[in-house]
Amino acid sequence: ASVRIESGIFAGNLAAGLGLQATGSVEARVLTLADNGGYGLDVALADPARCLMDHCILAANTLGEIQAPSGFPVSWSVFQTTAYPGPGNSQADPRLQRPFYKLAPGSPCVDAGDGAARTPPTDYEGDPRVVRTKPGGIVRPDLGADEYVPTGSARLYGVPGFGYAAFHPVMATPNT
Repeated sequence: ASVRIESGIFAGNLAAGLGLQATGSVEARVLTLADNGGYGLDVALADPARCLMDHCILAANTLGEIQAPSGFPVSWSVFQTTAYPGPGNSQADPRLQRPFYKLAPGSPCVDAGDGAARTPPTDYEGDPRVVRTKPGGIVRPDLGADEYVPTGSARLYGVPGFGYAAFHPVMATPNT
């Protein structure tokens, strides 16, 4: 009936990146929907007024970025090929680093979100959702599932500490 999806990447699917049918509310936040064989988002709803989509990236989807009923509210999102009405929306190449769908340095999605929005505290990798990218720069959330971190990130993975030395693997990713 009601659906809430946040901090996800839907990419490389043969059909829609994300297809939803709902009779209740739909909340889609901080998503990256790219390189899909259908629409990035294909949604059929009973009542678009009970829905919310914000801080999303929709790029390079074969049939287009979004198919939704009239009045489906989208804000603070970037669309690569189409202008979509709504506060904070823009049309631009999001400069995604494929195949990982991370934001490239200089992406228009970096620090482009609504600073007053209730975004999740972390991105899909566990990085803080709001990161200062430039000294003295504006501190706002990025658009899409990835929060750009200029220095890259390192996360502890697996069970905490095993063996004599309490070994704990660390996986590091550069910013690109």
